[in-house]
Amino acid sequence: MGEPARCRADPEAYFAAGVRSGAARALCGGCRHLEVCRAYALARPSLWGVWGGMTRNEREIARRRSSTERGPPG
Repeated sequence: MGEPARCRADPEAYFAAGVRSGAARALCGGCRHLEVCRAYALARPSLWGVWGGMTRNEREIARRRSSTERGPPG
């Protein structure tokens, strides 16, 4: 079954107020669930804390970039 995600062992570290990007990457560094977790979080703007090695602000920036790269509908 493999190693459980680290955030399951210490969830408080991932949802502390003011977690910065370097800390977010360190928390999730090496996690085998990183890409799935990041995709999940990017699809859900309401999530708080560190998900997929990204802070909430980083995920918002990534969503904006993604929508800009796709261009306007039509």
